Amino acid sequence: ESSGMLCIRNYYLERVLVPNIIVQPVRPQGKVLEHLNSTIYRYRDANEVLNFLPDAERAELRSLCRQRNITKLAAWGVTPKKAGQWAKIQPGDVAVFGENNKLYLRGIVLKKFHSPELAEHFWCTDDERQKWEQMYLLDDIQRCDIKKERANTLKERVDENHTGLPWLGMARLSHRLVSWMR
Repeated sequence: ESSGMLCIRNYYLERVLVPNIIVQPVRPQGKVLEHLNSTIYRYRDANEVLNFLPDAERAELRSLCRQRNITKLAAWGVTPKKAGQWAKIQPGDVAVFGENNKLYLRGIVLKKFHSPELAEHFWCTDDERQKWEQMYLLDDIQRCDIKKERANTLKERVDENHTGLPWLGMARLSHRLVSWMR
């Protein structure tokens, strides 16, 4: 391969095929465990989600569900405090859930949207009376067991200044880390 073609191929692999990895810090206990059980471990009926969306979003999600033959959806959300970080999430990104330096669950982001009504329907409010209204839907939920140190050795960089969703917006990860999660 010529060096020019290799550069193009590497750019394509790094910027197009390799998704962002979103680490969602989640300690599976108390209210958070209830949320995991109600909308991640137990998928929700797609029609339940569709009923809470505006017409344009409903049509888009309905089409996506038909294309992929999806009848059940997993959902997660963050409070408005994390809206800036949530805004960076894109369909195709890999969301991983973790605590105590361990990643234990992953899924592929299908769609994101803002819905205070659906968030309240699923989860009520947090102790500060905020809703997890910045939502995203996940597909292909799978358990994983990856120590954070192992993942850290493979990434190009991490912005350690984030609190919550700490790896959101980080540089692309190596192909090996993504393959571990697929």
